[in-house]
Amino acid sequence: MTWLVLYLGIGWGALSVIFIAHQMTQSDGTELYEKLLDAADPERKTWHRRLIDRVLIPAAAAGMIVVAWPIAIVWKIKDLVAERREAEPVEEKRFEVEQIDLIERYTVPEAELCESVYDPLQAAPNLAFGHLNRAWELFKSNMQPGSEIWSFSTRWTTPVGGRSIERGTQSSRIQASEHIC
Repeated sequence: MTWLVLYLGIGWGALSVIFIAHQMTQSDGTELYEKLLDAADPERKTWHRRLIDRVLIPAAAAGMIVVAWPIAIVWKIKDLVAERREAEPVEEKRFEVEQIDLIERYTVPEAELCESVYDPLQAAPNLAFGHLNRAWELFKSNMQPGSEIWSFSTRWTTPVGGRSIERGTQSSRIQASEHIC
């Protein structure tokens, strides 16, 4: 019996804290809110609806808080933990190709031949890599002597959790995400 009294006493304490916090945070715009609700539902002004809204529902909520206060504490702790996790900066994973992802080695002329664009409607220029030819030329100019071009294919999980298969070329430390043959 003592444990039950202690349990319910803690529940009343929790109810008191919740009630005081609610009264302190209640905004001054309550009158406008009440008028809008009355305009939307004229039956709110009847005595039985006011009894339900102002007495029965708050009494039921208070009874539930007194009886089930441990659940409210667990929910609050979960909310606090979730907020803390969201606040922690997430280190973004960088896309990198590993040795196992490499498929085939290409020379520059082979890569340009494989990726030559011929568009009969001439929407894309008839150059290696089409609209991306400038990026390809920059890629070639940044290649170090002795660098190799490899095609690769790897599975990648994006920073937002999506999954994709990335294919492209890699040369030493320079990467381009264009598919080679």
